[in-house]
Amino acid sequence: MNGIMKINGYSYRITNEPVTNENGNIYVFNGVRLDASGNKDALRLLFVKKSLRFVDFSSYGQAEKIGTLPAEYIDDRFHKKYRIDSSENSSFDFYVVKKPSYEPEKSTDSKQAAKYAVGAASIIIVLVLLAAAIKVIGGLVKNGGPADTDSSGTSISDVPDDAEFGDINGDGRVNSIDSSHILANYNKISTGEEISEKEKSRGDVNRDGKCDASDASLILKYYSYVSTSNSDMTFSDFCSSYFSDY
Repeated sequence: MNGIMKINGYSYRITNEPVTNENGNIYVFNGVRLDASGNKDALRLLFVKKSLRFVDFSSYGQAEKIGTLPAEYIDDRFHKKYRIDSSENSSFDFYVVKKPSYEPEKSTDSKQAAKYAVGAASIIIVLVLLAAAIKVIGGLVKNGGPADTDSSGTSISDVPDDAEFGDINGDGRVNSIDSSHILANYNKISTGEEISEKEKSRGDVNRDGKCDASDASLILKYYSYVSTSNSDMTFSDFCSSYFSDY
C-alpha cells in the first residue's frame, strides 16, 4: 500500500525508491507535494529518526521540518524496505528539502533574476528542441521514409516492449528524437492515416488516450529539465510530478 501524508493542508507522496540511506537513521526519497489548489512541487522527502541528537542536512540542502510522521501513514517503499512497522511512525520526524545543496545562497534580487533566467533558458531550449524535431520530421517526409522509423531505418514497431517508458525509438534515451516520432505519428493521424496500436500506446505518454502534440511537448519538457539541471531523474518519475496516477 502506497500512502499519502496529509499535513497542514498539504499532501505528500513518495514517487520512487530512496536516494540514500544514512546508517539507517535518515531515509531520503524523491516525492511530490500537492496543495489544496492542485499545484505540485517536486521535493526531497526526509524521514529522520528522532533519536538523532544532531542532524547535518548540508549534504541534502535546505531542509524544513514538517512534523512527526502521522500514525496512519503506510508506504511499502518505506516500511517494508526497512522492516519498519507503522506503529513506529511516531519515532520519525518528517522533513522536506526546499533547496538543493549545490545552490549557493542568493539575495532576493538575485534569486528573482535567477528564476527568470532559468525560465527563459528552458523556453529557449524547448523551442530549439521543437525546431530539431520538426527538422527530423521534414527529413523523413523529404526522403520518403515512414514516420515510424528512426535515422537508421529501424521500425519503431520493432522496439522491445520493455524499452524505457518515453523512449519511443528504443535507443536508450528519452529526448527530442522521441518527441519527433510522436509528432510524426500525430501528423499521420491528423491526415487520416493509420498507425499501429503499439505506436498509439507508446506515444500516449500523458495517458489521456491520444497520441498528439501534448505528448511530444511533455517529452521536450523532460529533456529540457534534465539537460539544464544535470538531473538523472527518469521520465516516469518526471511524469509523476505532473500526474497523480503515475
